[in-house]
Amino acid sequence: MGMVIAWVALPALVLFVALGLGLLLQRLVVTSIPLPLLVGLGLSLAIVLTTFLTAFPALAHVSGPALLIVVAIGWAMGWSTLTARRPTWWSGVAAIVVYAVYSAPVALSGKLTWAGFIKLDDTGTWLTLADQLASSGRTTNGLAHSTYGVLLDSLFANGYPVGAFADLGIFSRLLNTDPAWLIQPLMSVLAAILALTLYSLTAGLIKSRKLRALTAGVAAQSSLLLGYVLWGGLKEITAALLIACACACLPQLSKSPETGTRWLLLVAVPTAGILAVFGIAGAVWLVPLLIAQLVISWYSFGVARTFTVAGEFVAIFLLLSIPTLLLVPKSIATAQAAGALLGGSDQGNLLGPLRFEQIFGIWPIGDFRVPPTHIWYVRGLILVAALAALAGLAVAAQRRSPALLLFALGGLGVSVLTAFENSWWLEGKSLAMASPALLLAAGVGVAYLLERGRRFEALGIGVLLAGGVLASNLMQYGNVWLAPSGQMQELATIGESPLPTPALMVDYSPIGARHFLRKLDVEGAQELRYNPIPTYAGVGLTKGAYADVDFFPVTTLAPYQTLILRNAVYASRPPSLFSLKTSGHFYQVWVQNPYAPRIISHWPLGTTSNPTAPAPCDLIKQAAAVAGPTGQVAVAKRSPIISIQLDTPVGGTPWSPGWAPGGTLVTRPGQMSATFAINQAGSYFGSLGGSFWGDLTLTIDGQPWYRDRGQINWAGYATPLPAISLAPGIHVLTVSYSTGLAPGTHYLPSGIGPIFLSQSTSDVPVTYVPSAKAPTLCGQIVDWIEAVGP
Repeated sequence: MGMVIAWVALPALVLFVALGLGLLLQRLVVTSIPLPLLVGLGLSLAIVLTTFLTAFPALAHVSGPALLIVVAIGWAMGWSTLTARRPTWWSGVAAIVVYAVYSAPVALSGKLTWAGFIKLDDTGTWLTLADQLASSGRTTNGLAHSTYGVLLDSLFANGYPVGAFADLGIFSRLLNTDPAWLIQPLMSVLAAILALTLYSLTAGLIKSRKLRALTAGVAAQSSLLLGYVLWGGLKEITAALLIACACACLPQLSKSPETGTRWLLLVAVPTAGILAVFGIAGAVWLVPLLIAQLVISWYSFGVARTFTVAGEFVAIFLLLSIPTLLLVPKSIATAQAAGALLGGSDQGNLLGPLRFEQIFGIWPIGDFRVPPTHIWYVRGLILVAALAALAGLAVAAQRRSPALLLFALGGLGVSVLTAFENSWWLEGKSLAMASPALLLAAGVGVAYLLERGRRFEALGIGVLLAGGVLASNLMQYGNVWLAPSGQMQELATIGESPLPTPALMVDYSPIGARHFLRKLDVEGAQELRYNPIPTYAGVGLTKGAYADVDFFPVTTLAPYQTLILRNAVYASRPPSLFSLKTSGHFYQVWVQNPYAPRIISHWPLGTTSNPTAPAPCDLIKQAAAVAGPTGQVAVAKRSPIISIQLDTPVGGTPWSPGWAPGGTLVTRPGQMSATFAINQAGSYFGSLGGSFWGDLTLTIDGQPWYRDRGQINWAGYATPLPAISLAPGIHVLTVSYSTGLAPGTHYLPSGIGPIFLSQSTSDVPVTYVPSAKAPTLCGQIVDWIEAVGP
């Protein structure tokens, strides 16, 4: 049911809202809007309207019903005009194909998930904003001192633009579904509506509707824009749609003064949306749009009428932008403090500045941050695209169609401007948003050749361009990083559980601390902390750092009623103050036990990869002395940890050792074997270090043990393995790795290992011994030692 809601119900809801609001706009301006553009303008109004509804707490509480009421009014007012239209089937085909292309890297996994996991942790922030905006608006009143609250405090205090997230929050509430499962489908729907808008942009430039649909469909699949979407680029795909809508409306200004004025009012909707999505940074797109508006109005209406029309436009634009304008003073102050209004030297998660040639939407490699393997062949293909785009722009100029000229040249200009700003991050966004325009222009150039009877040349160039886009997107499909669905759903379940608050999340999980566990008033130990959360070293952890509960003294853990810990055989047991509440496949939940003896001192033992060690007699005696004659010594007895080293295989390996101590770097499909010894028969729990994207199979002595694909972990964490019964003696572990047709399975290399085995996990009972009998604990294998009061 979850997949149906995400990939069927959400698109249906978005289309229902977009069409309803588009019909409302059409009635308000009393003009006929082509159906493909009607959908884009309707969604533009949805973005503006949801930004308005969620700007104030009083409205945010009723934002969903309020949106539906407005949409229903639009349907009631415009139904008759909609049924009287002739369907534009080919534009719909283009939209469906684009939706399928953008959906495939996630939907074909068969699981509820999203793309860009670990590559970029901004998705957690987008979900935080979506949830808060739709529930309470732009306020943090009443929020606990949690990671969720700290993040929102920072965003709202800095005037962060939120226009791209309000509709996601409202849609998720209307569907009663977590926005985490809807963010990727929403971006795919936006891409489909972008294709409809691009179809409108080719009016008067391509005669054949089939060819218009093909051109729009290919252009909407720009590899760079798709790459950003597979990174969680909700803002980029939203802004690309808004820019295309504004450009598609501007040529209509050249009609009669009365009709042109009505279209100008329509331009105000997507331009207000651009400001809502990007804030003051959106000015780089608004300026060329406004200049184009003045030029077209001047040419069509004359000087006097131009100023009148401009005044009307500004009034409507400002009215629609009220919620965003309230944020401008804060955002300007934040930008000035950072040293620049357009982003300064922000690098983000890019490895370096993107290449300007990526603006042509062809880049056949799985990660757009790096160059393709055969770069000169790709550059030859890009040169063909550039020449075709020049031809398309020449056609647009000859036929006096400013929409494509503005869309393409404006995108080029903005990309050049942001390149000079020395902001890799902002430049990358600009290139991504502009890339559909250049592909669209190239498609117009190819169509012109075809219409002139140059079929051989047109077919050759068209196949090259479409093939380049297809190859680029297939490679991104095979190399996508999907969030591990089981792990994410387990976090979502924990977050909805009635657990005592506040909670502490020890492992680094931005999506968990920022979103899924927000109702538990959780703090993440590595970032966005309200409290210091010091380790034994007296300082907090850095962002992304690995953490085990043993890193923190009892005084750090005691203020938290609940601990959320990763399930791993090498993870330490929390201090005796905590008892296990629930244990899932990926996570354990520990809560404070009010009846536990008072901890006087706590001494962790072991190492990061092995929490156990023989209890030193001198430390046992020290604990007994600290506890006093009426106190006790507490220990957490654990079974020894067995580490299976994958960097010393039996009979060689096709892979490279040394990814991590005891690990191997999987560089191509294949298999390897390693031996390990078991001294005591029994059932053993396991943990697999590292991450893998393809199909991984583990067997022991030829018997199946574990098989899965797509388990990605932050550095230091592991994937739990099922328990297995083993007899004493030498065993042979075989690791097999293969790729397949599922999304993401072609990404290499994968760093895996070592594999850890133990007959116990951190869920072990605490052993209490009176201080006088504490020496009996000497030499026993334990996790930690405590001195506790009576």
